Amino acid sequence: NTAASLFTVGGTTGYALGPLITVAVLAALGMRGTLAFLVPGLLISWVLYRSMLHVDRQRQRHRQHEGAASPAAHWIDLARVIVVVMLRSWVFLSLLQFVPVWYDELGYDRAFYGALSTLIILAGVGGTLAGGALADRLGGKVVIASTLAACAPALLLFAGFPGTIAFLTGAVFGFLSDASLSVTLVAAQRLLPGRPGIASGIILGLGFVTGGLGVPITGALADRVGIGQALMMLSVLSVSAALLALTIPRRAFDRGDVHHRPSDTAEQPAIQPGPVVPVMEIER
Repeated sequence: NTAASLFTVGGTTGYALGPLITVAVLAALGMRGTLAFLVPGLLISWVLYRSMLHVDRQRQRHRQHEGAASPAAHWIDLARVIVVVMLRSWVFLSLLQFVPVWYDELGYDRAFYGALSTLIILAGVGGTLAGGALADRLGGKVVIASTLAACAPALLLFAGFPGTIAFLTGAVFGFLSDASLSVTLVAAQRLLPGRPGIASGIILGLGFVTGGLGVPITGALADRVGIGQALMMLSVLSVSAALLALTIPRRAFDRGDVHHRPSDTAEQPAIQPGPVVPVMEIER
């Protein structure tokens, strides 16, 4: 979970800094300045290509060493994880999408709600790291269910009290919302043993895309009752995701090496032979 959180934080950090960097590039170079983004794109493509060659070689050696078929996949349990990711993504993406529109209608300038959106995402970075570390200590199910349940009151406070206080409530919401991000990714990989690529694609692709499909629904609701009220209603989805997370079986969160901990075998004191006791003496 900790390793997956570090991986996920890279993408979330780039997502948070992307708008700030883009504004700086556009201000300095204009629309043609977007060509500059080809440089990091091509560079990271080359780095990933070289890295994945090493990963593929390691995977092939692992398969030859194991010499056995992968355990069966648990698709029904995986579907529950996907729905949890979808609901969480629906809430988070809806809030990010409508915060600029909402605060623009309230009369705030772009610097205010731009900084607010960035803070929410960066708070999610901290939540992802904390959630991964806590999942390795307390268990993934505890982290997912508790943080998603706590998202509901945080969202109600954020939507119910707009203004400067939103920098605090928004940061709390972002932290709690993304705390289960890497944990759900690891759970999907454990439910699809031997197929981490498919599991990652399902969570990072299907889960987030389906969550994004809920944003227009939130928009239609906001047209009827207002953006603030629509965001408050999303708290129901957070609670629903938390309750659904409680139904995910334990095998999605158990570590595969629990029976091979180094502490179980290392540094064990040697057993000294004692005197031989006759059987009759033991019976007495």
